[in-house]
Amino acid sequence: NVLSIQGERRVDSSIGNGSYYRSERVFGKFRRSFALPAMIRTEDITAAFKNGVLKIAIPKPEEQKPRQVSINVD
Repeated sequence: NVLSIQGERRVDSSIGNGSYYRSERVFGKFRRSFALPAMIRTEDITAAFKNGVLKIAIPKPEEQKPRQVSINVD
């Protein structure tokens, strides 16, 4: 019940003109892991990557219903 995400950021081209210069400094491989509750159904997890954004949808688990026990009193 661990969700692991790994990827790699590559060096992007720099942006600049005569008065300034901008370059991203963060690049390289990364990995993140998240512990999931035991009640999560892993087959219901979905992911989508669009325009550089990763969206992961983890549906909330159904709440457990309280158990009722009948007691016979004589």
